[in-house]
Amino acid sequence: MLFIILITILPTILIYLFFDKLIKSFYLKLSFSWFGGQYILAIYTFVIAVTLSLFGLNNLLQKALTVSFISIAIVSFILYRQIFTIVNSALREIKLNPKTLFKIGFLALIFLFSFYFYKPHLVLRGGSIYTSPVYWDFKWHAPLIQNFVYGDNFPPQNESFAGVAATYHFFWGFLTAIYASKVGLISAINYISILSLFFLLTTIVGFGEEVFKSFWTGILAALLTITSSSLHFVPYFKNALNQREPFPHIIKSLLFNTSHPFFFSFVPGNPYGYNGTMFNMFYFLAERQIVIGVIFLIFFAWVIYKKDNLTNTNLIIMGLLGGSYFLWHLFITIMIFSALLFLVIVDKERKKTLSLLIPFSLVFIIHLLYFKHLTNSGWFYPDVKSFPKINFNFPTMGKEYPFSILHALGYYVYGYGFKIILLFIGLFFLKKKDTKLFLTLLSVIIPTFILINTVQLSPLSIYDNHKWLRPMNVIIDLIASFALYQLFTSRKLRILSFIFGVFLFILSTMSGFLELMPFLNSQPTNLYARYPSPLILSIRNTTKPQSTFLTQLYGKEVQLAGRKLFLGDYAGQDLRLKKRLREEIINQIYSTTSLKTFCSLTRQYKIDYVEGTQTPLALTLSSDPITKQEDNQMPFIEVKKVCGKYP
Repeated sequence: MLFIILITILPTILIYLFFDKLIKSFYLKLSFSWFGGQYILAIYTFVIAVTLSLFGLNNLLQKALTVSFISIAIVSFILYRQIFTIVNSALREIKLNPKTLFKIGFLALIFLFSFYFYKPHLVLRGGSIYTSPVYWDFKWHAPLIQNFVYGDNFPPQNESFAGVAATYHFFWGFLTAIYASKVGLISAINYISILSLFFLLTTIVGFGEEVFKSFWTGILAALLTITSSSLHFVPYFKNALNQREPFPHIIKSLLFNTSHPFFFSFVPGNPYGYNGTMFNMFYFLAERQIVIGVIFLIFFAWVIYKKDNLTNTNLIIMGLLGGSYFLWHLFITIMIFSALLFLVIVDKERKKTLSLLIPFSLVFIIHLLYFKHLTNSGWFYPDVKSFPKINFNFPTMGKEYPFSILHALGYYVYGYGFKIILLFIGLFFLKKKDTKLFLTLLSVIIPTFILINTVQLSPLSIYDNHKWLRPMNVIIDLIASFALYQLFTSRKLRILSFIFGVFLFILSTMSGFLELMPFLNSQPTNLYARYPSPLILSIRNTTKPQSTFLTQLYGKEVQLAGRKLFLGDYAGQDLRLKKRLREEIINQIYSTTSLKTFCSLTRQYKIDYVEGTQTPLALTLSSDPITKQEDNQMPFIEVKKVCGKYP
């Protein structure tokens, strides 16, 4: 546990040294320092692990993490005077006045919310893993993390399509794996998830305090972020009133709502194709890499805003590090790339922007070309090269609401509700008070909104564009909260302005609060797997880390043990991988009557273990006595033993 605390705190303090003179807001300094520390820690550790893999070593993550920790300790020792000065100065600045106590108390509330938002959705209880009904992405998160911890998956391969390089953003899984290697899978996922949301909300508050010059703008933005502003509340309360429910009963039903969070995010009748998961906290729960990605987005918004106060060297370094976010979250990296291009076009002061854009583009394009090269593999369908492509169908819902300008307008009006009014009020005030900030935030919103509604980046679906929409909405929340703050503090028509602001705030959070409660009231009722079961431990202790398994019954156990599957329960076709071809190969392996053919196929496709509970026909007919593992806890055939005599 001490190790975990140290690799959380020490990198944060080291990055804090850089931000100390650049940022006044403690909230923003703290959150950016945590993000920067974890970002560099993960990249540095990953590079070491990949380098060590070239020497044929095993237990790569542990060795790489040891090198990283020693490096952090050395740097901390070298800079101990600066660290001591910073810490001492921070402690001296703390004055126990009402304002400071309020800020500390608000930090505590943010942490408690983050804790209770994630904790009910994943637990290890009685030797078994349980998830909530809505956290179904765990079945993809767990294999990704475990293959780094126990499978020496360096350079990374697809853990459910063995032998093919990873072609998705995997670094959130790697960061979590760093902690999982010390405290276990479940604790690590919860730890990183809770800290990510805590520091995201801290970032939002700090950005309001630092950039908008208003602590209350930040608080309002945090509240808007955890809620949503749709018109869902209209049919909800209309239905309750039609049933003549007493008001206390309506409130009780709202607060203790235990509906499935995903399905409750839709409205009966699907007005305008409304999908609440695109706007509420669903994707912060299901796709947790988005949370830390939004911190990166806000960080780069700050860099763009403050670029005139940063040296060209700093901008070049930040550009290089920014382009490297490709492996953390492709969609958000494209958002930043688009924002920089937008500013080069519309901003008169282009030199500083180019100092960011050129190094950012260099790293981004290298990653893009590498990923395009990977898709030349014969395991991908040729049409994967057709992505990205033009697609206008994001604001639609099947045949019921096909694309039209009117339907798209209805989709966004229903989805954003009264927040649209706040957005335009906020932009009006920003244009008057801070043109540079106005342009900075527009550079994120305008290109991203165009991408959402015109480009399909993912082979999975146009609806995968929530990976753009949800981060963009946090920027919209910041602008809307600035509008609220202006209304609350306006000196003209003071009472009317304040009442109007309260009215818009309530209408802009009511649906979000309505849809938030099922997430908070969820319970981990779904049994995922026993962990660690005797089978998981047997696989982990008796097979090589990079082994590939062919199994239809024990996929969860194999992947929780940190091993790869030849074909697993993964959205393989979503990445346009030839899932059907692998299914045909599996059928060949299990149906062949020739042991020689069995051995040829398994060796050709580098399969190390084949499930023995459904013994392949070739082994059933073979006179070779070695057909199954004798240990009942390992129901797999070791290909090497069976096929030893075949070249």
